[in-house]
Amino acid sequence: MLKVFFQSTQNNGCGKYRMWQPAAALERLGLAEVKRVPDEPGSISASDIDDIFRWADVVVAQPFSELVAACLFVAGRDVHKKKLVVDLDDDIWSIHPHNIGTIDGKPAYIRNVFNGEFEDYWELVNITDEQVPEYQARIDGSVITMDGKPVFVHQKSPDVTLAAEFMLQSANAVTTTNDLLARKFKARVNENVYVLPNCLDVTEWTMPKGDNDSNLQIWLGWSGSVSHYPDLRAVTEVIDKLMKRYPKLRVQIMGSSFDYLFPVKEGVKTTPIGGYQGDALELFSSKFEDSIERWPGRMRFDKPVAIQKYSEWMTNNWQSQIGIAPLEDNDFNDSKSELKWLEYSALGAATVASKVGPYKRAINHDKDGKLCGSMGAWTKALEELIETPELRQTLAAAAQQRLVDEYDQDKQAHKWLEVYSQWL
Repeated sequence: MLKVFFQSTQNNGCGKYRMWQPAAALERLGLAEVKRVPDEPGSISASDIDDIFRWADVVVAQPFSELVAACLFVAGRDVHKKKLVVDLDDDIWSIHPHNIGTIDGKPAYIRNVFNGEFEDYWELVNITDEQVPEYQARIDGSVITMDGKPVFVHQKSPDVTLAAEFMLQSANAVTTTNDLLARKFKARVNENVYVLPNCLDVTEWTMPKGDNDSNLQIWLGWSGSVSHYPDLRAVTEVIDKLMKRYPKLRVQIMGSSFDYLFPVKEGVKTTPIGGYQGDALELFSSKFEDSIERWPGRMRFDKPVAIQKYSEWMTNNWQSQIGIAPLEDNDFNDSKSELKWLEYSALGAATVASKVGPYKRAINHDKDGKLCGSMGAWTKALEELIETPELRQTLAAAAQQRLVDEYDQDKQAHKWLEVYSQWL
């Protein structure tokens, strides 16, 4: 039986949908012998890499952020003459200004090491001669000599693009989520690219039949991270109008308490997010307790949960009959997947999405969701769904059926196996 090792580098949705779930499906169906790193990926050493490639026939990995780690990983593949498949579901050459990471535990915009001050990305640590072997074994920096003394140059924020490009170029095959990304990867880094769309493990989601068509309250819901700051902001004017027009309308936000929805009280402490290169509005973080509601008494905010608990939390706490998925029209968003539509559909919610990128490719307008190309279209679509529970139920039911038929992890697992197997 094929032995597949899954090397996830991210404890987030990419890790869950691109690594952990495919691994679980292959193992559950008895299609392959599977091992993977823990949910919380830690540091990796040369001996770890040696053990991985010694055991596996095929290693499926997400790109490392450190170039040294990427080089060691590829070297492990070469030494043991095994196969390496690299998975990536983002356009790394069109990073959005709101693609936020951390530097020393603080939120910061992800730039490459050649853009910014030296101190933003590198730290000099004085070490003793006795410590040199220990620090030479680390992959997050290098030992150099300054004024005759050893110094460890620690890379605080690695050049993710450089490491990712190297792994993509070195891989036996590359997998991604859609044809648009596949064409970009083929043109720039590797000819052997395969499309394996994001799928849901439907057993993790309790899929209701129909929605709660209560005449008392209609809930409009959104779920996402801080990277969607400008996407959701674009439709707040439409939501303002609808909140005034429909007293029964409520708004549920899960993940990020954006300042335009939960304005910060005057005089409270805020923390700027370094390196933000968006529009005139500065991005910052603050305590949710220090904010107020844009529409007092008619909103619900839920803090993000660990990705391992996400589907369970959503099935137990999501109450919105309408899910919205606005996206700005740009190269980065164009390469995203339709995952949010799948999640809303699993929850029995009718989806209204921007007529761009992933949603334009996936949603059949007025059949299993609604697509909007203007603010007028957003207003009309949401009005229809607020006023017509039967339409909400029809769209949600059709989307759920497509989810089960086309995006069920177990039904699609053989496609992962086919890609991995042919490289033997």
